[in-house]
Amino acid sequence: MVKFLKIFWALLGSLAGIAALYIGAVSIHALWAFVLIVAVVAVVSGVWVLLPKLGELVMRIRNYPTLLNQVGTLIEERDSLHRQVANYQGRQRLANILEGREQVIGQMAAAVVGPLTLTGITRKSEQLLLVARLQDETRYKNIETLPLSKARYHVEIAATGEIKGVAVVVAYDEVRQALLLECVDERVPDFWGRLTDMAVTDPAPPNGVILQPYKMEAINLHGPHGHPLMEASD
Repeated sequence: MVKFLKIFWALLGSLAGIAALYIGAVSIHALWAFVLIVAVVAVVSGVWVLLPKLGELVMRIRNYPTLLNQVGTLIEERDSLHRQVANYQGRQRLANILEGREQVIGQMAAAVVGPLTLTGITRKSEQLLLVARLQDETRYKNIETLPLSKARYHVEIAATGEIKGVAVVVAYDEVRQALLLECVDERVPDFWGRLTDMAVTDPAPPNGVILQPYKMEAINLHGPHGHPLMEASD
């Protein structure tokens, strides 16, 4: 009700003022003055209403070059991130392909070299090495022709067949006729940690641990993002 009365009296006062102004102008034969006053009031009212919006528009125009530069900078940063992601994905894909080929080579080499017997463990420059011999002693006659390097073997628990990791032949000791293998896939990190500690005080082979020629598994045929580890060459 109060709001209604405020609006009512405001409109009544405005209309009464306009009427009085009109009657006064007519009485002195100065109608042009009435029209001029109404026009001036209308213009001032319009400017008063539009002034904040005009100020906002001026600020936008003034800040436009800065905003444009900021947008350009953000676009460049976005494109740079896209390139970095593409480069990373490309490197990861290449690494997966190379690893797949290493697995194939390791499996084929192990098939030629044959089964190994684990004879001990040692450490060289803080690196754990497995020591092994060829199960087939006759193969030592042609040891130079065997693809020892890169041959891969599963490190397994004989009783259960549990695979603890994958080791690859990295060197051959002609004096002891021993093959040295290095772990390239720690399936069970705790197991390899214990072996590393044992190698300092006890070089004997761990009980129940055997080496089996490597065989690729379906889970190893793909990288961490589902990319194939190997692709056909052109």
